[in-house]
Amino acid sequence: MKMPGDIPDPEKYDISLITGFLPAESPPDSLPSPYYAKWNYVAQNMQELLTTKRLRVVVENLEVLACDRLDTISQMRTAYSTLAFISHAYIWGGETSAEVVPRSISIPFLSLCEKLELPPVATYAAVVLWNFKPISAAERLDCLENLTARMTFTGAIDESWFYMVSVAFEARGGLLIAIVMEAIRSIYSKDALSLAVHLRRLGAALEGLPALLQRMYEKCDPQFYYDQVRPFLAGSKNVSKAGLPRGVVFDDGTGRMQPVQFAGGSNAQSSLIQFLDIALGVKHQPESSGTRRANNEHASPSDVRGLIAPEQEPVPLQPKEEPQFILEMRQYMPGPHRRFLDRLDCVTNIRDFINANPGNNDLFSSYSACLAALVRFRNIHLQMVARYIVLPSRKIVNQARLVSIATSHHKAVSSEHCLDDKISSRLNDIEANDDLIGTGGTNLMPFLKHVRDETQQLLDQGSIDVR
Repeated sequence: MKMPGDIPDPEKYDISLITGFLPAESPPDSLPSPYYAKWNYVAQNMQELLTTKRLRVVVENLEVLACDRLDTISQMRTAYSTLAFISHAYIWGGETSAEVVPRSISIPFLSLCEKLELPPVATYAAVVLWNFKPISAAERLDCLENLTARMTFTGAIDESWFYMVSVAFEARGGLLIAIVMEAIRSIYSKDALSLAVHLRRLGAALEGLPALLQRMYEKCDPQFYYDQVRPFLAGSKNVSKAGLPRGVVFDDGTGRMQPVQFAGGSNAQSSLIQFLDIALGVKHQPESSGTRRANNEHASPSDVRGLIAPEQEPVPLQPKEEPQFILEMRQYMPGPHRRFLDRLDCVTNIRDFINANPGNNDLFSSYSACLAALVRFRNIHLQMVARYIVLPSRKIVNQARLVSIATSHHKAVSSEHCLDDKISSRLNDIEANDDLIGTGGTNLMPFLKHVRDETQQLLDQGSIDVR
């Protein structure tokens, strides 16, 4: 067993024990100084520019701005997020898709990608982690009423709410990370009693996540999300049908650019979700043919690193038995967060310790409760993907029923639960007949169900039923 000194310190990886993978300080509302005023203008007027079909002309006429006036990491993140939104609006905001992103955006965007160790695409970090604004600094970040998005493509509350539900979810991460790190220290101290206490705390914290996720129904209409928001979040892979069979070219001024293909923003890029799997020892086996990506012509994780930072060595992908897609999504996370997960993979031993103490029922039941809560979260996520992507794609849900901003939160959620129950009973049918590609580039429902089932199977291996 490794020594406690091997346990990574989250704060050394830009992770807060209060805000989790969200920045400890809220992102700046806009970029500093008059120098970046035109970037701010496009970001703040994106809906109008898209509606009037003027966005591409405005972007093409922008001068190339340097990034050396961005003095802090927070400003760099905001600039990255801003340019990600602008580039996606440029690509997807015309009558047809645009294959070439002009140098006014490409040159500074690629520069920031290298500094932040991220690909040039609207990642989860761009649209969620670095794209929120608390209305009151005194309120908690998991209070949805206190959050709004800094940037959206549509200007609609539906889009802002969609992103902010994920922000509120991430805000719970500080507590979850703190509990897991204490649990790992208990194992190094061989303190089974303390470990059971921490696992009970973790299970209780995980229990609140499904209800938070279901608040999506309050202010985000599924059909609006599918028709108006989701197209802008697409990356540059698996988009042949949208007119970009080769991907996207970023004009860096050299004249030697090649098309690149990257996944769009996806919840699979949430470091918190992968953190929970690693902590609880949930290992996802390589995907079957039904859950693999639609084709194999796209950039690999090493290609992602190679485009924006060729002088750096790619992060080792481990453990080797993990599915390629999950590992690839880790390459779309901020560099420090990715390295933290890689390190955690090497030292986390909660599952091993449980297996080494088969007679400790208190320990096992507290661990099983954590797994059961994670299964429930994944079931809710499956239902929501069906509601927000699968059903709208087939236009089979009554439009009037989808506008669910009800006068009572309880009434709204109760009505949505009824529909979710019906969806749950049809998930297998939906999986069997659905070939939708997620914004992350995988066959959507089969992959999510595969991940959920593996978590359930780990729970079912035990003798104590806590479901």
